[in-house]
Formats: sequence, C-alpha cells, structure tokens
Amino acid sequence: MGLFNLLGRLFRPQTQYEKNLAIVTPRLVKAYRSIARERNLAPTRKMSDKKIMEVYLFVTGEFKEAAKQRNEDLPLEVLNYIAFYFFQAYEMLNPDQEEEMMFKIQLDFEIRRYIKDGLREELRQNMKLF
Repeated sequence: MGLFNLLGRLFRPQTQYEKNLAIVTPRLVKAYRSIARERNLAPTRKMSDKKIMEVYLFVTGEFKEAAKQRNEDLPLEVLNYIAFYFFQAYEMLNPDQEEEMMFKIQLDFEIRRYIKDGLREELRQNMKLF
C-alpha cells in the first residue's frame, strides 16, 4: 500500500455505516459473550471480538440476501439467533484456512435450504441482545 493510499484512508471521513458499526460492535460482542457464558457455548475466548463481528456480519448478510430472494424479511432477533447458531459451528470446526471453507460450505447449505424450503424451525428463534 502506498503512502498516499494510507494517508487517504486515515483522513477520509467515516461513513454513517462505519460510525454505527463502531457504536454497536462493543455492545453486540459483550451481549454474545454474556449469553455464551450463561449457556456454556460459543463464542468462547477462542474467538476474538473481531472474528465475532466478521462471522456475525457475514452470516446475517447472507441470510438477509436469501430472505430477499424469498420476498421475506427476517427479524433482527431471528438473525441474531442464526448468527449465534453459526458461532457454534465456527468454533467446532476451529477454522484455519481449510476449515474456514467447511464453515462456508455449511453456511451455503443452510442458505440454499432456506431459499428452497424456508427457515428451519430450529433457526426460527428470537434472541434479543440488548
């Protein structure tokens, strides 16, 4: 990365999305960690805060896109639970590059299943984070 690219990134104004994400991230991570501790489930300390957000944004983004294809709107509380479900899968695989692909294959399977048959009852649960 060139010096001008770096300087441009440092001094460009934040988008509203970036500002909102900066506000929500600590609260979201804290809420998931608290629920996980109570239930003795993932995300555990093995998963960094950054990885929690990466998985959360990736999983919920994929399900939102799938919902559009079905002309549905998944409530935020359901998306929160779906992300929580996939934290379990992510940690069970303990991903490195190879297992990361397995995680994405599992997610892709669930997305295709949702598009075809609707959301499984197991995933249709509400999880209010805050």
